Amino acid sequence: MPYDPNLAYFLLVIGLWLAATAAYIPGTGLIEAFSGLGLVVALVLLAGLPTNLTGLLLLSMGVVGFALIPFIRRRPIWLVGVGLALQVGGSLMLYNGIMVSPVLMSVTLIVPLAYHTLILMPMMERHFERMTPTMERDANLVGMSGRVVQDLDPIGTVQVNGETWTAEGRRKLRAGAPIVVVSRDNLRLVVDLDKQKRDQWATMDDDSDGGGQ
Repeated sequence: MPYDPNLAYFLLVIGLWLAATAAYIPGTGLIEAFSGLGLVVALVLLAGLPTNLTGLLLLSMGVVGFALIPFIRRRPIWLVGVGLALQVGGSLMLYNGIMVSPVLMSVTLIVPLAYHTLILMPMMERHFERMTPTMERDANLVGMSGRVVQDLDPIGTVQVNGETWTAEGRRKLRAGAPIVVVSRDNLRLVVDLDKQKRDQWATMDDDSDGGGQ
């Protein structure tokens, strides 16, 4: 037999779990690179072995299930069970006429599960805890009232909730105009004239203009 089936299996599992890790820790580049390298080598080895494509698919789907968890709001516990079941089934069916070492199979099931439970999940939860106050504050900005600090034509500056923001107005607005936040685009607010305070502001603005004459 040209290649070691246990080595191919091990590299496949490592590559898949590194790919799943990238879903929890995106953007590093190194994790994705090592994942790609491991998967490429594993697939080359598998091509020289009596690989069962159904088993390969089931094993891959089992690990991919863990990679989907960060993108699911409620993170159902049953998804973990399904992922493990698919991994077990895929591991048992991976080769035609050859069995992966039971010890290696057990290690590659228990260690990744512990890694996911004790490291990846707590890391993700801490990330969301840090982000929640900011996300809630940003969401609360929509609908809040403020005033124009620097004329919007259409870009200018507004003050909302005691903070100064770069803003884009849906119409040209002069300094002092009351505004309401319509939406947010990264660090820029999209605002419009606060119609509830428009008449009051127009009166004050007219008085100011008249007093200067």
